[in-house]
Amino acid sequence: MTRWKEILLILLLLSLMGCLPLRVSVRNDGVMAFVGKWGEVAYAYNPHTEKLSRIKLAGNLAGQDLFRVDWSPDGKQLLVVGESKVEGEEFELQVGAADGRNFKRLAATKNQHYICSAQWRPDGKAVTFVVALGEDKTELRQVDLETGQVKVLAKNVMVFHKWHPDGGVLLAARYLGKGDGPVVGELVGVDPDGDIDSGVALLIVNHPWLDFSPDGTKLLFCAPKAEMPFGLFDEETVKKKLSLTKLYVVDEDQKEVTLVTHRDIGYAEFSPDGKHILFVELRPGKRSVVGVMKPDGTEVIELDRGRMTPEEPGRNGKDIWGVATFQPVWLSNSRVLYYKDKREGFDDIEEMWAIDINGRNKEDLGAKLKKLIEALPPEKK
Repeated sequence: MTRWKEILLILLLLSLMGCLPLRVSVRNDGVMAFVGKWGEVAYAYNPHTEKLSRIKLAGNLAGQDLFRVDWSPDGKQLLVVGESKVEGEEFELQVGAADGRNFKRLAATKNQHYICSAQWRPDGKAVTFVVALGEDKTELRQVDLETGQVKVLAKNVMVFHKWHPDGGVLLAARYLGKGDGPVVGELVGVDPDGDIDSGVALLIVNHPWLDFSPDGTKLLFCAPKAEMPFGLFDEETVKKKLSLTKLYVVDEDQKEVTLVTHRDIGYAEFSPDGKHILFVELRPGKRSVVGVMKPDGTEVIELDRGRMTPEEPGRNGKDIWGVATFQPVWLSNSRVLYYKDKREGFDDIEEMWAIDINGRNKEDLGAKLKKLIEALPPEKK
């Protein structure tokens, strides 16, 4: 088995914990950064000029398999996570200039410890990431860009943490216990110093995608069932093998959890202006639906069909992989990027499509990117 296939298998296993890579990051000016075929090259693409360029990496990540690339809040730097060249290490996290210069190593993990869901703190001065340690053990860590100091903020959290826009707190889902049925957990708030405020909401954990509205007043998350703090799930609910997830919003003013839609949602994200929600609906045995709706769940527009949904998505934590693995992305307030499964595996550039949120101007973005990549001059050694 090749090293890449070994890592692919590992990522499949990590997906059971919600550990998925970010393949596309969109800067405020619309420029995309993404990982190319088999993860060995990162690219930047400007949709306004239709120009594409390689992001040249040096040091330990040069020529290595890359799993995540993400613009900084100000768009001047890039965060990259990939396979480390150093013996005895697994993953490495680097930050450098947007043109690929001056990348520096900020953090690394030892063998069989994996960096998941790395993201920028809103002030751009630190990066937070979850490390999967094995046996369902995780650590949420923060690394300071100036000092390089790494601090553990929380343990036993799921991967999809999300910073509040003001940077004062991030939210994560933490395990409370396991049984024969679904995993029960809670949403907790963690500040940059590692102080934890439990009881944001009680939920049954599956794949709790999290997102704040741009103004920070609403929290969006997916879970099979959710209640307010200190509420208890009845015994019958906990024993059920719930698999599909619903979409909820926690309102900062009303202090309540609201069910947004009865659709079975696998992924959801606010638009940059907060006026719409981009979502993936899971449909067992059929293609998932990629669509948009208003934040209150009204004015739903189904844009296209995405990846195939397994017959029992999410059963025992499995099989959402391949449905929302490569999340749809907002390209602007009026246009989104999503994926169609022409084939299996990580060679997904050709699966990229773009469409306006009114359902018009559908574009085979993958075909365009493939031609631009093929036209690039050979990379200098």
